[in-house]
Amino acid sequence: VGVNKVAVLLLNSDGSKQSLNVTLSEIPGLEGGADEYLVRDLWSHTDLGVFQDSVSVSVESHDASFLLVTKQDFELAGTSEIG
Repeated sequence: VGVNKVAVLLLNSDGSKQSLNVTLSEIPGLEGGADEYLVRDLWSHTDLGVFQDSVSVSVESHDASFLLVTKQDFELAGTSEIG
């Protein structure tokens, strides 16, 4: 998507609502880790917040969540808008 930004699609193929967890430092394209990651829900157009290690989202049965994860570094510190 861009420098320090990765789109992540979480799929729930289960027959019931699930909480899906992503370890942010393990996302390809965000290697090197960061102290904080900004996470935005692309479908609802809402910022989910700033997370340090992982993020969990509730996904309905046979549905998906589409997130934009931005590695926050010193240049991005204080940024309130993603994307």
